[in-house]
Amino acid sequence: MPDLSDPRIAAVDVAQAPYWNLTCPWEWSKYSCAHQEQAERARAALLYSRDILEGGGCTLDPFDGEAFIRLLGTRKLVFAGDSLSRQNFISTACLLHASPRVAVVEDRIKWYTDWPCHGTRNCIRGGAHSGFIGGCVRFALDGESDAGELTVCFNPAERGVPVDAIAARHALVPRRDVLVANLGTHMRKNEQAPHVRQVLDKWTAPADAARLPLLIYRETAPQHFRGTSPAGEYDAVAAIGAACQATIDLDAYSLSTPERRGLAGRVPFVAANPWSAEAGALHVAAGVLGVAKNTQDCTHWCLPGVPDVWSAQLFNYLRAHLAALEAQEFAS
Repeated sequence: MPDLSDPRIAAVDVAQAPYWNLTCPWEWSKYSCAHQEQAERARAALLYSRDILEGGGCTLDPFDGEAFIRLLGTRKLVFAGDSLSRQNFISTACLLHASPRVAVVEDRIKWYTDWPCHGTRNCIRGGAHSGFIGGCVRFALDGESDAGELTVCFNPAERGVPVDAIAARHALVPRRDVLVANLGTHMRKNEQAPHVRQVLDKWTAPADAARLPLLIYRETAPQHFRGTSPAGEYDAVAAIGAACQATIDLDAYSLSTPERRGLAGRVPFVAANPWSAEAGALHVAAGVLGVAKNTQDCTHWCLPGVPDVWSAQLFNYLRAHLAALEAQEFAS
């Protein structure tokens, strides 16, 4: 697992990444470590994704934009959740945009007109590459109309997963369109387990199956704050001024543990955390979080980086299990 002392980092050319330094239309400037003048961290994040996808005995194939569109065809793929689900959306959309034969048919991203910069470097305060609320992008393959047009969306949902409301808002076709959801980091510890139970009950109820889209749960990614928690969870006092810690105890993480115990093996589940517990050096890090001045951002990830592995996981999962999901079966 690369960290900022890895000697290989110096040889990494970030410009060879599929997208970097706002070359993708939907990159948010605060997530681009290259744009934030964190070149070393940007190279480490790219090296991480290459290590995961190309080495270490990993069985994941890299994200293939053309194959992704051929696989899903004329469907909608909606990412619903908090800002980490937004990062998953950004990664998937940018990887599609970087594919040579993939064309953008329609771009309906709702950018902020006035984004508070919270002290980040080179902040873009409004419009493209500023913060965005949500929206959709429609993709197609050049010269291959039979492949269909894939619509990829982000729907903010920070406290729970209102499946019915999201499905209605995006007019998702039952048993065909895909919703990738996540409860996220905004849940209080005493809320997580009941919400996990609600997800399980809703997603596995036979009466709901025929009218819901294909549902996939992405595990809540870990944080790497320094403080009292061995799992790196945010502590408003201890985190002030502290750099992100490199590794955390994933088994102690109060948010994803109920998910793994309650959902893995019971609903379609993408385990995003095994590779990210030791990736604390790859967070954006330089930003200010909320009102805690001088606190490094140990929640969000450099892009390109960790979320690109999530996109590859989703591509591999859907390629293996899409037919089973449509037949109301699943694999974890």
